[in-house]
Amino acid sequence: MDYLLLSDTDVENIETSSLSVNYVIQRLQLIGANNIIVIIDACRDNKDSCVKHETQQQIRKMGQISIFSCSRYEYSREEPKIQQGVFTHTLLKAFRSGQVTPKKLDEYLPSEIAKLSKQTPIVNFGSTAQSNLILTPNYANEDDIENLRSDAFTASKKEKWYDANLLFKNLKNVKSIKKDVGLDKEEKGEYKKVRDKIHEKQKKFSNTRSVTDFSETNNIGKTIEMLIIVLVFSLLAMPLMENILSVMFRDEPETPHKIENRNK
Repeated sequence: MDYLLLSDTDVENIETSSLSVNYVIQRLQLIGANNIIVIIDACRDNKDSCVKHETQQQIRKMGQISIFSCSRYEYSREEPKIQQGVFTHTLLKAFRSGQVTPKKLDEYLPSEIAKLSKQTPIVNFGSTAQSNLILTPNYANEDDIENLRSDAFTASKKEKWYDANLLFKNLKNVKSIKKDVGLDKEEKGEYKKVRDKIHEKQKKFSNTRSVTDFSETNNIGKTIEMLIIVLVFSLLAMPLMENILSVMFRDEPETPHKIENRNK
């Protein structure tokens, strides 16, 4: 388990005096935002260990974008001259210079940070569809928006409905913030088709689940019914079987009265 240490964290009692990364990620999910980006400018005090490995896996499973200030066995350093962490300084510089997508940040950050510190940042995105998502709309240019639009239509054409939905949502948000306009007629039509397809899949899954549940209930009912039948048959057959066995071994057949007395 990875933890984020606070200013008043007791190093002798980390579990109760710090924040687990897992807790932070789960709370971020409750926000309900279309895209969640986890940025961590930190490292462990022990260079032989690393905060990233377990945390990266956890974030990736949840489909979130994550950016880490350094790689395993590295320190996340501060620069006295700029009075700021090298990573945070470079990340802000990247956004202002138009590096607004995970793909662009992945290309830009390592080379720029290398000029100031021996640390290698990591940019993770859960799927290829997230690579051209625009993280900071105000700094996006026309090429960024066009690439996002193209990716959205391509995903829809390939019937990757959930990817297409993610991309069209981002496109709608970016155009609203950057240009103060909504989707054009073609984009609206395609976006509606994508949402309709997702709705159909969800409805189909729901119906399938209901049929499966009904089938499973019926199977359980039939199983119980068979068990009852077997049990009743066994109880009825018991005196008969005992009589058959007694004949086979030349014993005197037991009457129901004898059986009743013996069972007592």
